[in-house]
Amino acid sequence: MKALQTVERAIDFICKIMTGLGAILMAALTLDVFLNVIFRAIGKPIVVSVELTTIFFPWIVCVAMIVIARRQENTALVLFFEKFKGPFRHLAVAFINAVMFIFSFVMARSAYELSVSLIDEYLALTHISKAFTYGSMVVGFVGVCIMVAFNMFKYILVEIVKLEEGDKT
Repeated sequence: MKALQTVERAIDFICKIMTGLGAILMAALTLDVFLNVIFRAIGKPIVVSVELTTIFFPWIVCVAMIVIARRQENTALVLFFEKFKGPFRHLAVAFINAVMFIFSFVMARSAYELSVSLIDEYLALTHISKAFTYGSMVVGFVGVCIMVAFNMFKYILVEIVKLEEGDKT
């Protein structure tokens, strides 16, 4: 159980870093859009603002979805899990996590293929490859796969096998 707790602390630390990164990106995006609105009002819009939004927004969403998957904060899933008791709850948790894992895996693979196909296409003003933007989906969905797999592994050990914190593993 100690090894599981160590891995869990490491994952939670990485999630804190991702939360901080997401907050910084959100602040940058908010500042970018705010300044663009102000400058547009005086007749001098920030032309690169649209591309910065195109870059920041997908990374914010994909970093956040990893943290949400780790904490299992999807409200619909939590409400769904709570409706079941006993072995039916275990089946519901396994089914939902399997669907989430398969969906995330397919999305990660598709996003990777899309990123590879766009590696030589660039945004007009920043000259950043479009693969960087779509790469956020690769990172996000691979992260969700890892979080779903870890959460399911922990659920099996703690809820089904009933490992106690005092057990030696």
